[in-house]
Amino acid sequence: MLGSVSEHVVVIDGGRLGPTSPSLSLLPHASVVAVVARPEPDQLLAAADRIEAISALGARAALVLVGDRPYTAAEVTAQLGCDVLGVIADDRRGANALTDGGSTRSVRRSMLMRSARGLAEHVTVIAHPHVQPQAEVVRR
Repeated sequence: MLGSVSEHVVVIDGGRLGPTSPSLSLLPHASVVAVVARPEPDQLLAAADRIEAISALGARAALVLVGDRPYTAAEVTAQLGCDVLGVIADDRRGANALTDGGSTRSVRRSMLMRSARGLAEHVTVIAHPHVQPQAEVVRR
């Protein structure tokens, strides 16, 4: 049913997928499954294993990094062979503004939201390659 929604991108939070997760049945129908991890060795190795398992189910899985240190997206792809969809800024101030009710302007201009917008546009292009995302006007 969700696959027939052609004019929207549907995002499903699968949480921490495990072997008995009910979300597993949705994965093969997704345009892309994003696995989120910090670019740190222990998280990257776990994410690479998760991507391999998701790919074995017939889904296209890729990595979203939280921050770009100590390893960049290019380094992660080169070492693990995982596609990296994008990098979300590790912006604690932006996250606090978002969760604690900061001003709309400060949230919108935060590195966190700017990187999230970029990721959302990239995922939209993957999900609907025939549709060009509309650029948002950023006022300074």
